[in-house]
Amino acid sequence: MPVIEIDPEIAADIAKFESMPAAYQAGDMEDDVFRVFRLNNGIYGQRQGGTSQMVRVKAPYGKLTAEQLVDSLHRAVGKAFECEDLNLNPAGDRPPAQFLNMGKPSRSWQMTALSNERDRPALALPIAQALIDVLTNYGWRQSRQNPSTTRDDGASPMQTLILANGVLGTRILRLSDDSAFTELALQDLPVEKLVEEAFFRILSRPPTAVETSAMAALLRPTYASRKVAGAQTGYAALKSDNRVSWSNHLSAEATLIRMDEEKKMRLGAEPTKRLKTEFRVLFEDALWAMLNSPEFVLLP
Repeated sequence: MPVIEIDPEIAADIAKFESMPAAYQAGDMEDDVFRVFRLNNGIYGQRQGGTSQMVRVKAPYGKLTAEQLVDSLHRAVGKAFECEDLNLNPAGDRPPAQFLNMGKPSRSWQMTALSNERDRPALALPIAQALIDVLTNYGWRQSRQNPSTTRDDGASPMQTLILANGVLGTRILRLSDDSAFTELALQDLPVEKLVEEAFFRILSRPPTAVETSAMAALLRPTYASRKVAGAQTGYAALKSDNRVSWSNHLSAEATLIRMDEEKKMRLGAEPTKRLKTEFRVLFEDALWAMLNSPEFVLLP
């Protein structure tokens, strides 16, 4: 991909954003002058106490890119990518000129096209495909034949549908033993504090009084009895079966192995046994509503 040149006006904004606070800290600028700059750049004091400040970040079109969205989904819930090696020949019996191993991605920018357009089930990479399905619907391009910095990332019904009902959404929202929200729900917190922490993790802001009341009312009936005494952690990451490779991908057994992996991927990780189902389902519903709100994808 060609190097993206920064627009001169944006470059000037960046330079000003760096120089103005420095001048103010050095005592070379009056309070009233800096206040205008501060407010115009969306830097506000918070009223809930403490010394934290809120900064409204400028972003093109006010929308997360495909890579930012997928990375943010994983970051919000504390889950790793756990993607397969981007390699259709894990047996390693072909020369690199025929099969490159693109490694195991941990961030969206490391993803690449799967090049499995021939509909060969045994060559599927279920976890990688779930990631790419979301990326492509939000403007990421698999085809690199015509490198371009301009993306078709306009809003579409498929973006909403794949985030709300897709395989990746199921995996992200499941309160499994690798979810940060599972650990959060197991802490001895008032239900209102749980709501507040959930909003901070997903939307980076405290909930309003109305939001706190609504979510707390949803969770409160099952909250006191949510924990399962004596239950142990039992998370097992979904791993690709490396017996399936290019040399045997046409066999029926290889196809069945990959189809079973895809089925497990669609079902999502096993829910934690440390939280009762009644509470877990309600909390997952609340998290689903936040992650699928326009506020998660659109930046202020």
